[in-house]
Amino acid sequence: MPVPDGFRGPTGHRDAEEAINLLGSLDRNDPRSAEVLVTYYCGGRVGGLGPEMALIKVGIPAVPYLIPYLLDDTMRSGTRSRAIRVLGGIAEQHREELGGIVEHIIIPRLEYILSDEFESKYYVSSFEEKAAREALDRLK
Repeated sequence: MPVPDGFRGPTGHRDAEEAINLLGSLDRNDPRSAEVLVTYYCGGRVGGLGPEMALIKVGIPAVPYLIPYLLDDTMRSGTRSRAIRVLGGIAEQHREELGGIVEHIIIPRLEYILSDEFESKYYVSSFEEKAAREALDRLK
């Protein structure tokens, strides 16, 4: 940490490739990988289905790093939608092991994000709304 993130300018493409290679070399069975993967995926430095599936595979160790993205009302919608998709996948696979986190934190927060009462600094995007609805459908 941190992997290169100077993805602009003359070395940008090379830095992005190096970052992706370094992230790809992380052991998904090592809980220490969770923080790095969440930082780069939810921070918008890397994207796509690969990092999303890697985080879902990491599972429970990623949850403490993802929850702040879900709870922060000033979080950009696109960032929050990434955390929602991953949390939904992890919660679906590990509901019992997560105990009350699903019922008392994740589900109520998703319902709140979809409610008319939610006042984010940034609007709720269609991506975020779709992610929240899909996660709720799987978790209820």
